[in-house]
Amino acid sequence: MRFFEVRRIAREHTGYSFVELLVTMTVSLFLIGALYSVLFQSQATYAAQEDQTALRQQARVAMDQLADMLRMAGYNLGSAPERLTYAGTTEITFAADIDDGDPAMPCGNADETAIGGGAERIRYRLQGTSLLRTIDCWDGGAWGNEYTDLVAATDVQNTRAIFRYFDEDGAELLPGGGTLSLLDRELVRRVEITLDLTSADKQVLGDPYVDFELRTSVRLRNAEF
Repeated sequence: MRFFEVRRIAREHTGYSFVELLVTMTVSLFLIGALYSVLFQSQATYAAQEDQTALRQQARVAMDQLADMLRMAGYNLGSAPERLTYAGTTEITFAADIDDGDPAMPCGNADETAIGGGAERIRYRLQGTSLLRTIDCWDGGAWGNEYTDLVAATDVQNTRAIFRYFDEDGAELLPGGGTLSLLDRELVRRVEITLDLTSADKQVLGDPYVDFELRTSVRLRNAEF
C-alpha cells in the first residue's frame, strides 16, 4: 500500500514535460515578437513624424524667405540692370536691394557704398529635388558672387512648375525656350510660387499621403506701371 502511495505522490510532483516546455517557449517567443513589432512600429512612426515636421518647417522657412525677397524685386537697384533677368518654371533670377543698404552680409560695405551699387541679385533654381539659392552683389559696375547654390529646400517635386507668372490683368505669361522674353518679363506683376515636397522615407507608417504642398502669390511691389 505504501508503495503505491509513493508512486502516486511522485507522479503528482513530476516537472513539466518536454512538449509542455516547447509549447510554453513557442507562446513566449510569439508574445515577445508581437511586442517588439508594436514597439518598432511606434518608434518608426515617431521618427517619421519628426522628419515630416522638420520637412514642413523647412518648406515654410524657404517659402517665406523666397516670397519676401521676390516681393522686393526692383527695389533700389541703383545702376543695376533689370529687376527680373530670368523667369522660368523651375528657375527665377531677380534683383533688389534686399538688405536696404546694410553693409552686413550678404554684401559688404564696398558694394553698398559704391556709386550705383548696393543691390543684390538672387537666383533660385531647382536641381534634382533641391531648391538652391545664389546671391550676387552689385558694386555699381558688375556683379560679384557672394553665395553659390545654398540649399533652400530639399525633397522638392521636380515634375511640376514652381514659378508661374501673371500680368496686371491676371493673364498668365508662359515661358518659351526656358524663360520669359524680355518683353514678357517687363509685364510680370505677380508670381505664383508652389513648393510640392515629397519624401517616401519620411512617410508615417500606414499613411498613404507623403506630399506636402505650399503655395503663395507674390505681388511685385516695385514693378513699373
